[in-house]
Amino acid sequence: MTQKPKKLEELGVKVNTIIDRDTGRKIQVRKFSTRHKLGKEMIQTQSGKVVGADFGPGTVVEVLWKAGVNKSHGVPTFLQAIKLEDEYNPGYKSSNPELSEFINLEKRK
Repeated sequence: MTQKPKKLEELGVKVNTIIDRDTGRKIQVRKFSTRHKLGKEMIQTQSGKVVGADFGPGTVVEVLWKAGVNKSHGVPTFLQAIKLEDEYNPGYKSSNPELSEFINLEKRK
């Protein structure tokens, strides 16, 4: 399933709005859960390059997901795969700046 935030809301999926700390821009987001670990091969660019989790903020993504059945807190969403634009922003970013710096420095060695 591929939908914009408005369509997700129409399906009963709860979408949150956050404000980007760097730009002040409002961004609509949805957290997707997984039933099973998502393998690296399930995160690719449009041209098929396997990326895994090595993509950073500002990367445009498209997710393949399935709706769950327990709707007590809105429709649950289960992630199946992620497709990135070929021109993506590499680099993992955690909410912990020290962790982000450590992981990204290790990848460059």
